Amino acid sequence: MQEYKSLLLIAPQISYFSSCSCLSNRDKYPTFFRVIPNDDYQVKAIVQLLQRFGWTWVGIITEDDDYGRYAVQGLLKEFKSTGICLAYYEMIPKVYDKRKIHDILKVIKRSTAKVLICFSGEGELFPFLKEYIEQKITGIQWIASEAWVTASLFAGSEFYPHLGGTIGFAIRQGHIPGLGDYLLTVNPLRYPNNSVVQELWAALHGCSMQPPAGRSPVSPELPSCTGSEPLLKQHSAYLNTSSFRVTYNVYKAVYAIAHSLHNLLSCEPGKGPFQNSSWWSSMTWGSMWLSGLGQLSCNQKVTGSNPASVCLQILEQGS
Repeated sequence: MQEYKSLLLIAPQISYFSSCSCLSNRDKYPTFFRVIPNDDYQVKAIVQLLQRFGWTWVGIITEDDDYGRYAVQGLLKEFKSTGICLAYYEMIPKVYDKRKIHDILKVIKRSTAKVLICFSGEGELFPFLKEYIEQKITGIQWIASEAWVTASLFAGSEFYPHLGGTIGFAIRQGHIPGLGDYLLTVNPLRYPNNSVVQELWAALHGCSMQPPAGRSPVSPELPSCTGSEPLLKQHSAYLNTSSFRVTYNVYKAVYAIAHSLHNLLSCEPGKGPFQNSSWWSSMTWGSMWLSGLGQLSCNQKVTGSNPASVCLQILEQGS
């Protein structure tokens, strides 16, 4: 964790999913950027939603981290000028604690507030909602944060009687040109050394890319894959590129990095953004990270007129 905090201070990053308003502090995180709005906007939208429906008595639950804590701070700040009152505020434990979860559920059941705002990721929320369902709690109007409002994990029939009618503000969806056609070309024959493609293919077709002798005891009965199996109608979820949200943000983040590197390569002497309209003379060209995916480029001490070209060469070698 300490290493990651250090990276936030020195390594340029473009995040596709980190919406915490805490990361907007330019003094603390001068090299952090993102392609998702910070939660200040979502908080204001949720408060307007509460006002629109006349909901003035609400509860809040969040995950136990900065994402949740800063969201609550923003909500309470907005509540002061709108006449909305907080009935209770509880935090879902990071590490599963059944007794703590039951304590939170008691608060929800005893409260007269029937509107519940929840800022949490789906991973943290899932065990909490399983307990919520087991206790057969209904009659709560959930307002979901962007991190779980469109999660397919909660779209099943077991959740509907308890979460039906949940509303929230989703991450904007977008179209990625050419991705659908590209997915049709992905198979183990084209990418024989790519373990991710092999795992994907095995999952899609219920088979194994490993020879029978090399398989684990867990799945010795699976048929062998050839890599030439056709993509069929039952694979429509894999081929559906019509409603990307987080994926579209990844696409935007990668393009932002690509355009930035292109601009560095295309720089003209005397037209740079630094002092005296310069670009650079001597600098350390640090690691560029796509937050959530890991290191993207290089660590290289560069002197001269175009350190970007060195980074691009390393990128091409590693791609």
